[in-house]
Amino acid sequence: LGQELNNESLKSISEQGLVYIFFAILISILFSYMLAIGLTNGLNNLIFIAKQTTTGKKSLRADIKGNDEITTLSLDINKMLDKIEEEGNNLFIANEKLAEDVEELEIMDNKLSKLNKDLENKVSEKTEELVNFNLTLKDKIKEEVTKNRLKDNMLFQQSKMASMGEMIGNIAHQWR
Repeated sequence: LGQELNNESLKSISEQGLVYIFFAILISILFSYMLAIGLTNGLNNLIFIAKQTTTGKKSLRADIKGNDEITTLSLDINKMLDKIEEEGNNLFIANEKLAEDVEELEIMDNKLSKLNKDLENKVSEKTEELVNFNLTLKDKIKEEVTKNRLKDNMLFQQSKMASMGEMIGNIAHQWR
């Protein structure tokens, strides 16, 4: 058995070892790639849902099954999206109620403004009537005072005449 045979065996073993190493590296790269795809699929799904949610589509949910952290995260994100959607619906209902309340307040404000104008008109009419009444009242008071003075003068004159008539009657009685 010579050195050549040993060299050929060693060369053959080296070539087979390189082939085995190449296949082992190739298999480990494929295994790593499959493992990476398996791990990042869930994350990519969650990233897609997050991006869709930011654009306004809140109906998407993560459908990831398993027992790892990504599954737990996806369940929590689904719960969060459900809560956001529920609060959005509540906000929409509250917004509609608020719009109805605003319309009702505007109607009431218009009615109140109309009543206020009517009241101002009535107050101005009554004020004008009161001013006119005050002006005529002064004239009426002057007229009544003048009438009372005339009546007092007439009563005084009548009383004077009555006294004179009585005195003349007494004088006539004394003459008789």
